[in-house]
Amino acid sequence: MVEFTYKPDWPWSLAGGLLITALMVWSYYAARGGAHGGLRLGLLGLRMLTLAVVAVCLLDPQRVEEIRHFQPACVAVLVDTSRSMGWKEGEASRLDLAKNWVKHELKVPDNFLVSYYGFSSNLFALANIDAAAANGNRTALAETLENLAAATAQNPPASVVLLSDGGDNSLQSAETIAEVFGQKKIPIHTVALGATNEPPDIVLENVQVRRALLNQSTTKAVVTLRSSGFSGQTVPLRIVKDNKVLAERKVKLTGGSQRVEVEFTPALPGFQTFEAEVPPQPGERLTINNRREFGLTVVDQVLRVIYMEASGDENGAFQPLYLKHALEDTPGIEVKTLYVEQYGAPASLNDKVAYVDPKNGDRIYRVQHPTQGYPRTLEELLKYQVVIFSDVPKDDFTPEQLRATERFVTEFGGGFAMVGGHTSFGAGGYQHTIIDNLIPVAMEGEADLTEDTFHPRVLDNAWTHPIMRLSADAEENRAIWTTKFPQLQGYNRVDRAKPGATVLLEHPSDRTTYGPAIILATQEVGKGRTMALTTDTTYLWGQWFETIWGEKIDANLPLSEQNCDSRYFKQFWLNAIRWLSAHKFDFERNLVALELAQTYCAPNLEVPVRVRAANRGGQDAVDAAVVLHLTDGGTEVQTVRAIYSEEQRNYQANVKLPAAGKFLLRATARFKDGKTAEDQQVLVGEDADWEMADIRARPETLAALSRWSGGRVFSPQKNQAGLMANAMGGAKPATVEYRKTPFWDKSWWLGTIIALLSVEWIVRRLRGMA
Repeated sequence: MVEFTYKPDWPWSLAGGLLITALMVWSYYAARGGAHGGLRLGLLGLRMLTLAVVAVCLLDPQRVEEIRHFQPACVAVLVDTSRSMGWKEGEASRLDLAKNWVKHELKVPDNFLVSYYGFSSNLFALANIDAAAANGNRTALAETLENLAAATAQNPPASVVLLSDGGDNSLQSAETIAEVFGQKKIPIHTVALGATNEPPDIVLENVQVRRALLNQSTTKAVVTLRSSGFSGQTVPLRIVKDNKVLAERKVKLTGGSQRVEVEFTPALPGFQTFEAEVPPQPGERLTINNRREFGLTVVDQVLRVIYMEASGDENGAFQPLYLKHALEDTPGIEVKTLYVEQYGAPASLNDKVAYVDPKNGDRIYRVQHPTQGYPRTLEELLKYQVVIFSDVPKDDFTPEQLRATERFVTEFGGGFAMVGGHTSFGAGGYQHTIIDNLIPVAMEGEADLTEDTFHPRVLDNAWTHPIMRLSADAEENRAIWTTKFPQLQGYNRVDRAKPGATVLLEHPSDRTTYGPAIILATQEVGKGRTMALTTDTTYLWGQWFETIWGEKIDANLPLSEQNCDSRYFKQFWLNAIRWLSAHKFDFERNLVALELAQTYCAPNLEVPVRVRAANRGGQDAVDAAVVLHLTDGGTEVQTVRAIYSEEQRNYQANVKLPAAGKFLLRATARFKDGKTAEDQQVLVGEDADWEMADIRARPETLAALSRWSGGRVFSPQKNQAGLMANAMGGAKPATVEYRKTPFWDKSWWLGTIIALLSVEWIVRRLRGMA
């Protein structure tokens, strides 16, 4: 193959060639002498040939040779030499099984070489498979593969065979490096060794809890635990703070993995650490893993509610005060109560005070009040967490107010509740407004008012809903909702629950076309939460609901409004408000979310940290300044700047605990508008034997490596020689080298040019051509 070093543009080459040809033709045509036309034409051709040869020389022609270098293909065999591979299941250890598999089951094509490596926390070459010893203190698959890629960069293997129990405790995902091997067409074949069960042991794997909650709020810790060898036994699961048990639950162990919920109430505001624990049981292999620390922030923040009510002075009492006082009896809750005359009122009264609360002097205004009524802008509405529409006519709101209410819930996480009445649900025509997007029930008809005396029925799936938990004791809670629940005297007969809604209460006998009539339902709507209570919370439908749902103040007197503490009515509405406000509260608090691969680790081990940051509109903030602060007892020991990842859509960094102990990791974000937000978590460093803390084989980890890289999973028990030889692939592709040799510097090439010029000159002289 011939290549030219210089390649001028063809239009210029063509123009130059034509010009030279024209000059040559003219020079021979005009030359003096006796040469006839044929000779002149021949000499012209000879001159043109000479110039063409010179032009080719100027383009620097080179002969290109393709040279292929073949190297023998290689299979890299990686053997896990961490101490968990020394665990015996029967008479042989896992490492013994690995050696035996390599010697008797590994089949590679005849033209392949085999290189042996051992690995634990790093990669090292082995003279042979028998040189492997199970003495490593950590298993790091990602680092091992990265080291292999670097060590074989000049001569990469055709494939990799990795033998391990899969117990990776490096905190670093091997997905990225495995995909790199796949892109290079180097499959990673894996062999999983060891049993997936474990010796008798109780292990607390994880604790999930809301990272922030309002002061005096009850929260729940969701504890994930394993209990191999303890199936059927009952143990206490405790939440402990400063050696004081805050909550305890008896748990019947399944012998496998299970999730257990424990409710508790933090006592103080601020960031606090707690510990979930199960006392050590006889026969456990380890006891250090029976506990798990976690942290949360208790915020002393006011929960603001807008409550609108159309029932006024009924039965000798101003009806909105029942719910107002029920909520305000709990510190940290403020209720903006607004009133609507049930049958309308002159417009001249809209800017007047409707009522004064005799308990605290609060002024209650009408919904339509120009400055103290229902917020007229979204910005003003966002100062609250929950809105309650109780029997309020839709025409008392402008379209802009209704649209702001819908956005308050769907875009900003607010809570919304509609309570039954003559101007609520279908009777109030709300199905024709944008508020219909929020209500968890469908109300296709307007004639839905139903006068009926009944006790609602609790659905089986409703007992665990936070709104329904009025007592921590399940039997007592059931009695509160059945034998202690007063009769209701009416409701709005809506059609059905919307898709995604959860029905908690239903009528015991009345049915619509779609099923039992709904009394209480909830739903997640957009970023917020909503609730529909189709009966009333005030007189007449709910006159006993608001007055005698509680315990006697004086046990010797009959239950009456004057002799009832209304504790269950208060707790129901407190639960409802807290549940409805949770997403709005999280939306306001969780502009920064700190995510850890795990909260326990060994000292001097890098822990990957991920931080998600959002602006006030809820969109990802890609240009925030995110910094991680690691502190020990108030002293900052490490500061790391997190970098934004476009692919993962979060900020990433690694932190390293300098020693064993309990550390606080805090992520702060500064946004472009100058505002800041933060999140924090507990990170515990333990000098535990992490390699032997969990000795279960993890075949799923190794299978993922094979999947990411395009490899296969081989069984340590089956003979798969044919499948294996095919999976190893053929010989490695040759390395191609291109060698270039110039033409123009050859003596024969230059001699040709001189010869052509000489012949042409001699002939011209002999014929007397000038």
